[in-house]
Formats: sequence, structure tokens, C-alpha cells
Amino acid sequence: MNKSSLILTLFLIVSGVVSVTGSNASFVDIKADTYTMQNNVMSIKFQKINNKLKLINLYTDKKQWITNESVDTDLLWQLSFVSDKNRSLVFNSQMLNLKDVEMLNTDKKGLKFQWEFKSEASVGYVNVTVGLDEKTKLSEWELSVDLPEGWEVTDAIFPVISVNKDKGAQLITPSGWGAEYELDNISNLRLPLIYPSSRATVQLYCMKDKDEVLYFSTHDKNANTKTLSARIGNNVELSVEVPASKGWNKTGKFNIPWKTSIGLHQKGWENAVLDWYRPFALQTTWGKKTMLEKNTPKWMLETDLWLHGGRDGNDELDALQRSFDFFGKENISYHWYYWSSKDFDTSYPEYLPARANYDKIVDIIHQNGSHVMPYTNGRLWDTTTVIYQEKKGLNEVVLKKNGQPYVEIYASKAPNAVVCPSSKVWNDIVVKFTKDILEGKIKNDALYYDQVASARALPCYNSEHNHPAGGGDFWHYANRDIFTNVRNQLQANKVLATEQNAECFIDLFDLFLMGNRPMGKEWSPAPVFPLIYSDRAMLYGFYLHNPNDMSFRIKNALTLLWGAQLNGGRSLFVMSAKVQENAAFLRDMMEFRKKQHDLFVGGRFLGEYTPEGDNPILTIESWVRPSQAVRGAKWQSADGKKATLLVNFDTANHNIVLPNGKKVLLKAGQCYRFNH
Repeated sequence: MNKSSLILTLFLIVSGVVSVTGSNASFVDIKADTYTMQNNVMSIKFQKINNKLKLINLYTDKKQWITNESVDTDLLWQLSFVSDKNRSLVFNSQMLNLKDVEMLNTDKKGLKFQWEFKSEASVGYVNVTVGLDEKTKLSEWELSVDLPEGWEVTDAIFPVISVNKDKGAQLITPSGWGAEYELDNISNLRLPLIYPSSRATVQLYCMKDKDEVLYFSTHDKNANTKTLSARIGNNVELSVEVPASKGWNKTGKFNIPWKTSIGLHQKGWENAVLDWYRPFALQTTWGKKTMLEKNTPKWMLETDLWLHGGRDGNDELDALQRSFDFFGKENISYHWYYWSSKDFDTSYPEYLPARANYDKIVDIIHQNGSHVMPYTNGRLWDTTTVIYQEKKGLNEVVLKKNGQPYVEIYASKAPNAVVCPSSKVWNDIVVKFTKDILEGKIKNDALYYDQVASARALPCYNSEHNHPAGGGDFWHYANRDIFTNVRNQLQANKVLATEQNAECFIDLFDLFLMGNRPMGKEWSPAPVFPLIYSDRAMLYGFYLHNPNDMSFRIKNALTLLWGAQLNGGRSLFVMSAKVQENAAFLRDMMEFRKKQHDLFVGGRFLGEYTPEGDNPILTIESWVRPSQAVRGAKWQSADGKKATLLVNFDTANHNIVLPNGKKVLLKAGQCYRFNH
């Protein structure tokens, strides 16, 4: 223990903040108006001040995450109600006096807090329990309400914690691959990450201060719609915002149907994710099977490079053939966006007929032994189409609280309504257009459904739909029904793909396009998702826009290192003369990736590796933050063999140190595998 840690530990012991009993058992104590819970990992302290409950400390023997001087808010929860007289009311933990506190009388140590709320003759109670899980060492936070007759909860915010923003701290978020925000450079930012979506692909935040980590996660196996919120100012406030489902308002009782887990880890955010989130994920419906157990077609698992097709002009056909000549015919596949005769982002879900030359495109691809995957959208319905009128589409779309349909308008200017996935009409439509496109005149090999695992889940307030109005788990389960039906009628050797990587859909699709960036600035990509799901989901691409500069190289370097399939962008772009040097780098990476399938197909990403030696920090055009020239990753194959992969994405050579201490020269653009 260093000197500063020893001084802090002694101070906490003397002040009664920590116990030094050495026991692994959880401990709960009530002394006057102070309520303490602890185990051998962390301690939590609440205090009643002026009859209001306040979380005053969250700490280990090395770090205090909360101090009185730095807390922005004393709020622990807030609830919105509709009363029996149809009045909208809001109560929160700082409006109401704490009524009661007691120790949990269960197999878990913990505390139960209760508040009373009143309106005219109506009386209700809010109950919060905070328990300690002996096995995981996490605290588990739950909220329920004893409702007055005729009352409902419409929205909830719980829990809310505000922690110190110490110098050098970072916030790890679950956006896309994951993102690491440098908090020193952020003075006012809110991150409302709606789950499930590309903004919140998994259900966690990690706050990092050196190796000390605050873990904040909802271990919700039903993937209910929620917003994981972070407010970054003088401090960092973390909370979960919930659009309630009418199904949660049962007679006289309301429950948030999951626990929020809060823990303190002392070995870095990666280990917190591996120790706490991955075990949860592997117990879920979506996380049980590895990609080897999903019967994914072999050609998809062996694809190393994807290129994007555009329209169907002669220049596109020429670039397509030249791409085969340049990259070879093995392990390359094509994602074709503008294949429909309809303008892009219009006429959904009417895609056929295809463009005049699209059948020639498919012939060229198949003659070269490759595969093609056309674009569709799995979520939007153009309200101007004949089928929308014939099927009475207005009855099938998401309704807002005000009763208006949820409509999105993109560059095409077409009014695209967001369909409620519970719609049987829409379920049948998706199954039909899938069959028509994959088994019709043009024999495509796969189908891509845009937005399904990317666009935010929405509450739907249409009381006529096949789900309770509001939020809840219907978004997850209704989409699961659609694509289970699609897969059940799928021919052998066909592939289903979608945009982004919301976790609750990873067992329904074979491939996930990684196109979207996190919110704000002052972040760098972090491999949160690969740490959890590298053996269960095959991703491809990395922030899709590909300028011809060094960002092209680092994006594809990280794509390879984190286990995904490479992406060269539009074939017209990557085959142009000006991109020749970067295209050659991409080809070399593709050839290297072919030899790493023992790691990437069913193996596990174990974390990043930063080699020492001549490894300068580069400022990279069109990229978010500076990076080392040589990046690395630790992997374990499905049969347990370990390896470290290195990529020098720089245009200069670098001498670096291998994990065994030996030096090696990595030439510009070179990839290297070190077997342990």
C-alpha cells in the first residue's frame, strides 16, 4: 500500500467510516439517524438530515466516491403519478419526509426505507430496499409503491446517485463498441442513453479513477425500455429513467421489475465488466449461445471484408469486378444499399422490383464465389404508400402520450412512421418481404434490416395494441417474435443482419453493422461490448464514414483487434486511385485476419494491450482523440489458447516490446500475432 492510501485508510478507520474486522460477511448498522451497510469490498452510508434521506458516502478503504461538499442533489428517486381524479402529480425523496427505516428480514443483509405521500384523502407509500449480494459483492437497489386506489405510476427515476468528479476521472458508457469520456474536459453534458439502442447497447455505466471503479448497472433479463442517464457537471449524476408500463400498476401495487446493481471494483473497469456484467449476460435469453452454437452459415463466419455497393451504373459494376481482382475472391462479401428501384428511405416496406442491373450485380458476385446482402428497413413504414392505407397502418404504429403517431423524416423527406413491433400486421409484412427478396427472382444470400438493433426503443401508448400501454419489455419481446418468425422460414445458408448491436437482439441476427458514434466530444472508443459478447456476436465495420486519411487505418485496425469483420466502405471509393495506399493496408489486414479465425470465430476478446517501446502518440485527422501508433489486443481461442495481436497502423516502422520482453520491428501497416 502506498503512503497516500495508508493515510486515507487510517483516517477512515479513525473516523468510523470503515471496519477492519477482516470478516467477509455483510454488515448493516442503524445508529440514530445514520444507516450503514458494508461488506469486505465497499461501504454505503445514508443519513436522515432534516427528516430527508441522503446518501452521504460510498467508499472503499482507498477512495470516497461521495463527499458532502461535492454532492449536487440529495435526490434518490422521483415518481410521476396519475391520481384517481386524473390529476398529474410528482413526488420525490426530497419533497417527502422519511417515514421509516428497518433492516431487511431476508437472506440478504440490507435496509428498507419508506416514505408516505398524500393527496387529499389518498395515502400511499414508496418503498426502497438496498441489499448486499454476498456472492457478487454488489449492492442491489429496488423500488416499489403501495398505491392509493385508482392511482398509477406513469414515469420513474430510480436510483439517482451523485458522485465526485475527481481529476483524471473517466466515464465508460455502453454506446456502440463502448466509449470512454475524459471528464476533466467536460463541464456541462447530459448523456440520456436509451436502452435498448446503439446509444445503450448494454445496461451499464462505469466511472473510473485510476484502478478504482464505480459500477452502475441494471441487470434486467427482460430488456425493459429505460434511459441510462449521466449528467456531467461539477460532479457526475447517474440515474435510470423509466417510462412505466400499465402492466406494472397492478391492483394497489407498483414495482420496477428489475434491480439496479451498484458496486465498487478495485481492478479497473474491464475487470468490473468481466466480473459482474458478463456473468449476468450469459444467463439471458440472448446471451446463452455462442456464435458457434447458433448454426450461423459458414460463409458469413469466414468473411473477413465487407464492401458496400451503391446503385447499378456501369461504374459500379466496373468497381465491383476490380475489387475482386484487387482483394481476391476468398472471404469477401458485399452489402448493397441502393438496389431497390424506389428512392432510398421511401416506399418502405415496398422494395421490389430491383434496379435494372441489380441481377447483373448479383451474377458477378456469385460468379466470383462471393455473397451479397441487400438493404431493407425493419422499423419504418412510409405513410404515403398504398399498403399503409390498405392495411390501415395508422392502427399499427407507435403512439405518443398525446395520441399522435411517431413519425421520422430523413433526407428523402418521406414521412416514415415507427411501427409498433407488437403489430401482427407488421410481423406478417416483414416475413413476406424477407421471403420475396431472398427467394424470389434474384437470389440474395442475406438480408439486412436497418435500425432494429440501433434505433431507440419507444414507449407506445396505443391501448388497442397487444401490450400494456407505456414502456416495459414489449419492444424487446415483440421484435423477438418478428425475427424468430423470419428465421423459422429462412432457407439454409441465408444470413440475417441488422444495424448496431443492442444486446437483446444478438441471438436473432448473424451480423451487426457498427456505424454509429457516441454522443458529444472528448471520448474515445472503448471495447465494452467485445469484452462481454465477442464469442456471441459477429460485428463488422467501425463508424462507417471512411475519409482517405489515417482515420481509415485506425478504424480498421481496431475493427480487427476487437474481433469484427473489416469494412472498406463503398467499392467505388476503395478502388479509386487516391485510396491505393490505404486499400493495400486493408488488403494486408484482410490476409492477416484470414489466419485468425481460431480467435475471432468463437474465441474471446480479453482486453486491450498497449506495447512498450517505440510506440508514439499520433494525432489523427478525422479521428476523435490521439492514439498510440501500435495497438494491441489479448485473445483466447475457443479451445483455450491465448494470443496477443498487434497492428502498426502508422505509415512508419516501429520497434516495440512483445509480452515476453523481446523486441520486434513492426513495419508500417504490419499485423503481428504473438502466441503465449
